[in-house]
Amino acid sequence: MLGWKMIDRSEILSTLSKYDLNKISIATLCSHSSLQIFYGAKCEGFKTVGICLSDRVKYYRAFPEAFPDELIVVDSYKNILDASVQEKLIDLNSIIIAHGSFVEYVGSKNILDSFYVPMYGNRLVLEWEGDREKQFTWFRKAGLTFPKIFNSPDEIDTLAFVKVYGARGGRGYFTVTSRDDFYQKFDEKVRAGLIGENDRVVVQEFVAGVRYYPHYFYSQIYSRGLKLKIGGLELLSIDKRIEPIDEVYRGLPHILPDYLDYTVTGNQPVVVRESLLPQILDMGAKLVES
Repeated sequence: MLGWKMIDRSEILSTLSKYDLNKISIATLCSHSSLQIFYGAKCEGFKTVGICLSDRVKYYRAFPEAFPDELIVVDSYKNILDASVQEKLIDLNSIIIAHGSFVEYVGSKNILDSFYVPMYGNRLVLEWEGDREKQFTWFRKAGLTFPKIFNSPDEIDTLAFVKVYGARGGRGYFTVTSRDDFYQKFDEKVRAGLIGENDRVVVQEFVAGVRYYPHYFYSQIYSRGLKLKIGGLELLSIDKRIEPIDEVYRGLPHILPDYLDYTVTGNQPVVVRESLLPQILDMGAKLVES
């Protein structure tokens, strides 16, 4: 099954044509947001399938309302590419719901080239999920405003934020004020094992503000929510990511270095002012239509 050419859509449709549509299962990796996915699928009456690391099974069993009906135990998330695992998923009439761990642990190219199980939505989006340059190109095309990008550490002339590529939940991120500061802190992160020596990073101007994360759902086949040229866009929820650095104020004026950390440890629901909703919906609409 492995190859260098992206799987053709006709091959996925051929697999899907053999499914028993009365026995569709919702499947995903047991990671990231899988408990919410499994619970939601069960509430909608679907069977669920989890691909779980062997040492994590007991922890997922601790949540019986969300524990998947079928479990495929693997040693590595990349085992999802194995022919035996894919065949099992197909036998269970599985539709994959992708999340951030697919990009981080399996890789978008591996999925596009080698994963034949039908996925919900457009699997090409995974390329954008794991490539910040593609994301910025998309934002520019949509006319969105975002922080200035420094193409080289030599360009850093103000407080800047350094992000690692991939879905790492803020792990390894840091702030810098100059070229020398960048290289010093980068080396520190490498020595600490938080990032790899050859990891790609993006450096952006640090913009102070409140960080909200809107969750959109777009469908071409029905028009709930904000009506677009084709289909509709819904704003399902908004959250704020909780990071150790959010608690820095507790240590003032003696801040512990361990608190200068941007790793996401939780998510907090947010209800924004209604006056902001038009702007938030417009941003989502521009992304969809760009």
